Amino acid sequence: MTTVSPIEPPSLALTRLPATRRALVEALAAEIRTHYSRGRRIVALDAAEPRADLDAFAADLGLALRAAGDNVWIAQAADFRDDEQLVRALLDPFRLGGSTGFVLAAWDAARDADRIQEWTTGPADAVLLLVGSRLQRPSVRGRWSYTIWVDLAGEAGAAASIADDYRDAVRPREAATAVVDLRIVDEPKRLYLDYCAL
Repeated sequence: MTTVSPIEPPSLALTRLPATRRALVEALAAEIRTHYSRGRRIVALDAAEPRADLDAFAADLGLALRAAGDNVWIAQAADFRDDEQLVRALLDPFRLGGSTGFVLAAWDAARDADRIQEWTTGPADAVLLLVGSRLQRPSVRGRWSYTIWVDLAGEAGAAASIADDYRDAVRPREAATAVVDLRIVDEPKRLYLDYCAL
């Protein structure tokens, strides 16, 4: 992840990323913008487990989207107690656009209590990157414009580490819009699955 000062343009911060990583996040940003160019868009970055390298990848994708002209917010699914709170405080209000406020973090797991909610608003055209694990579960799956499965442990490792019920019911790698192999953090690559073999 690249640290960005509040006044540094995202395009400048992108130049500090390793070339392979930069090319990938720029390509994903371009694809998202091609298919979903206007309105409120929600991109889910799903993985077997929440980890710092997933957060860093989301931040870098956010940089690429900002450099392309989007307003971007990043939220962690773990900052919501359950699906109801996630939908009520973040997803539904974000989708409404305009002056409707949304909350980027409503739950403090360390304290096992609700946070004091800080409401945010933004323009009608904006992107929310939601980062977490099990984001393709049936209760929330249809809410994403675009889903990226981030394979943190490699193909065999990630599949083995996902709980059997989630893997069997959801097939997250196969269901995602894009699959990213992040085993080598500075050299991530997009995987194209053979859907004929599934």
